[in-house]
Amino acid sequence: MPPLRLPPALQVFPTLQRFPALRPRRQAEVPIGCGTRGATAVDAFAAQQSVLHLYHDLGVLVFAGATPQQTRRIGDIVRQVVAWGGLGGAAARMGGEAGGGRRRREGRLGTEDLFEAVDARRAGLIKPEALLRMATARFRQMLETQISEVQPALRKIHIQETQVLIPGSPPPNGTVLQTASGPRRLPIDSFASICIDRTDGHAIGEARFFTAGTGAYVGAARVDYEILHHDKVDQALKPVWGHGKLGKRRAADGDLAKRGRGEVLDQVLRPLWQLEREVWAERAEEVLKSGMDGVE
Repeated sequence: MPPLRLPPALQVFPTLQRFPALRPRRQAEVPIGCGTRGATAVDAFAAQQSVLHLYHDLGVLVFAGATPQQTRRIGDIVRQVVAWGGLGGAAARMGGEAGGGRRRREGRLGTEDLFEAVDARRAGLIKPEALLRMATARFRQMLETQISEVQPALRKIHIQETQVLIPGSPPPNGTVLQTASGPRRLPIDSFASICIDRTDGHAIGEARFFTAGTGAYVGAARVDYEILHHDKVDQALKPVWGHGKLGKRRAADGDLAKRGRGEVLDQVLRPLWQLEREVWAERAEEVLKSGMDGVE
């Protein structure tokens, strides 16, 4: 079957195409309703990406005709996500970041930090160098705090970047929200974590950025570090811990990640899929099978 040109929700409810800010999921591996069998087959990456569309998918449920009782269940899902710090916190939790990553409201970005908008949907797209600047500032602060707590006797610490990554997937959104009264620039929330491996003497910093309130994903950055100190005996820079060889990255299937994914699946995603089955999954299946126009 060829890739869908539009997300299933926009095929079933063509009226929703009038609202470009609405971005329901289009993932074939996370179908609408994601039946009992499908729910167990969703891999970690697909589930994490699905979380980024959660608010939009809940909005489709309301448009599709959720009952008052179902609307209260939607509210329960939203309250849980907000308690985790929004969509960014939920996505970070699924990645195995303790506490969902440390959240912080970033300073306002300048015009020079943004690409020129090619359309309203992409307005406020952040340049990679701005993402990296925000991320490295957080990583340095977090690293210095952790090192001082673990090795307070060390004074001359050198934190050297060994690898920088700006992920290209999923595609980032812009930071400008189109409202009835005109475009509005949204503040940015970051969710950052640092993993220090004392065996190999390296650290990995990961940060994701989201618009405050709407939870739209606007970019991410990862930086690998080597942590060195000045050895007075040998008069040379040496790793603070370990032998300095880069070890394996934090396992995506580690206990912390599994626990975090389990929480988000049980408290957010599976309740969403259950509501979809109750409200409009049958219509989605009929439309996608027949390839006909929407059936609002």
